[in-house]
Amino acid sequence: MRFVVSGAIATLASYVVFMAASSVTHYAVASFLSWLAGIPVGFALNRRFTFQITGRDRVLIQLFRFALGSVGTLAVNEVCLFVLIGQLHADRTPAFIVTLAITATLNFLFSWLYTFRPTAT
Repeated sequence: MRFVVSGAIATLASYVVFMAASSVTHYAVASFLSWLAGIPVGFALNRRFTFQITGRDRVLIQLFRFALGSVGTLAVNEVCLFVLIGQLHADRTPAFIVTLAITATLNFLFSWLYTFRPTAT
């Protein structure tokens, strides 16, 4: 549930940027800008709230891993939007929602299994 709340907040930030930017530029550029806006929000919320990690221990490693996962989900995001908007001519909001369902699932799995996975003792 905490991931859903964190994701909703990060997604809202990304969606606002996507809609504003896509009204003045190509959807791919808008998607990239919304991705940039979502990374710091998503990292901070997921680290502290979702996975309840405090302190500075391993923060740079986790940030690098989060960014790596974000690059992967950005690639999936761009392909989905290209197909939905560029090829199927779907409206921006439904395309954003469908793409979000796919990328959020991938993001959670990557974060849970790799980025914020506890270290072995």
